[in-house]
Amino acid sequence: MEDVKIGFLTLCAPVHVELIDETGHNLPCCGWAEMAARSLEEQPDVKVVRYPKEPLVEGKIKGPQVSNFNRKALIVSREQAFAAFEKLRREKVDCVVLFFSTWMWVGHYIQAIRNSHLPIILWGVPRGQSCNTVGLSGMHGTLQAIGLKHGFVYGLPGEEDTTQQVLQYARSCYAVNKLSRSKYGKFGSKSMDMVPSIADDVGWMARFGVDIEHMDEGYLIREAKAVKESQVKSAYALLDKYCAKKPDLDSGVDKDLRVYVAMKKIKEKHQLDFMGVKCVFEMGDNYISPCLAQGLLGAEGIASTCCSDDNGVLTGYIMGLLAKAPVFQADVNRVDRKTNEMVMLSCGTAPLNIAASPKDVELPARPELEGGTGGVCVVLQAKPGPATLARISRVENDYVCHLSTGQTFKADKKLHAQCGFPSMPHAFVKLDGDPDKFIRNCYSQYIYLIGDNIANEMRLICDHLNMTILED
Repeated sequence: MEDVKIGFLTLCAPVHVELIDETGHNLPCCGWAEMAARSLEEQPDVKVVRYPKEPLVEGKIKGPQVSNFNRKALIVSREQAFAAFEKLRREKVDCVVLFFSTWMWVGHYIQAIRNSHLPIILWGVPRGQSCNTVGLSGMHGTLQAIGLKHGFVYGLPGEEDTTQQVLQYARSCYAVNKLSRSKYGKFGSKSMDMVPSIADDVGWMARFGVDIEHMDEGYLIREAKAVKESQVKSAYALLDKYCAKKPDLDSGVDKDLRVYVAMKKIKEKHQLDFMGVKCVFEMGDNYISPCLAQGLLGAEGIASTCCSDDNGVLTGYIMGLLAKAPVFQADVNRVDRKTNEMVMLSCGTAPLNIAASPKDVELPARPELEGGTGGVCVVLQAKPGPATLARISRVENDYVCHLSTGQTFKADKKLHAQCGFPSMPHAFVKLDGDPDKFIRNCYSQYIYLIGDNIANEMRLICDHLNMTILED
């Protein structure tokens, strides 16, 4: 995951820069503004781009309103606003935080904001000093009036909830920004008549900004066969990291690892960001079912789907942009309306690092279901913890996103065996929402799970992209 780049500007009306209030304090709350910038700079995987780059306050901050602030670090004029947003645009920030030190004159900023096309987060403080709530409300109303979506944060710098609100919005902006520059590599066409899986090239470009590179499975098979023996052995050695006991390097494992190496090579050659393979039936019947290859890619944070589930892997790719946890694609095998328990089951693959421990990962021969050339099956249970589940689907000429949350739990052997194929990868989830609504919102057999709580970020992304959310 790349760093999220956040621009940071502190606004102030020019007549208030030197104003002293009746209690003897400088009116602008530059102490709070500096605290706000520092609170973001302290976060992992975040880069804050200030304009100007000099801090508002040097050294220790002695309160919300301080006299030793850098006057030049306040954005007070129209010229400064245009210069600031031009600088932040060149820096390719994902969003811009506007912190209100007091009241400001909206006319000095609104054209620069509008022309920059950069996402905006408004940040005000719920305290009477400095009257910054007045400035916050003035800008909020102006952006609403002209139809510019924006984030709205009202809280004290340094408070965990406040910081998380800013970061969640910033991460959602990063994901949408990254998505608009992304390229999907699709090997093959529609798999097993899965109509909900099919991508619309024009629709994806129009709504998400994603380009699709179409390739056939023959290209992937040729590249897999051309992989050197030394590359296969290096890939085989990687399995030590993910499972306690590796399978023998037989013909099936050899082919699966060749597909893994080939997909990484093709990804780099074609500058792909995520991929999908029509494994059933061409790959499975003519070379290998690439379940192990997909499991290795998933463990490395590379979004790749089996059965060419285009709309699904688009969802999984977005989820992977928001958190470092692995993403699991699987069928919704069963929903128990009495217990709120949902079972996810894949026909052979899962990220190898989604289990609680390498000791819980087995790699036996794949059961004969679809595809006649064998291969490896990834056997595991997703580790217990928080879970976000999602899937983007096409409904008539629009896109919707099914979004759910829950807790993944470890199932006993009896529950594990109920699907009839216990030697396959599973996830067992206690749903937070209404199980009946959940199953009615499933517009495909597949759903995507990540072991983290990113529901708020997903909601924000849906808002950015004008997608209806289906929640349970």
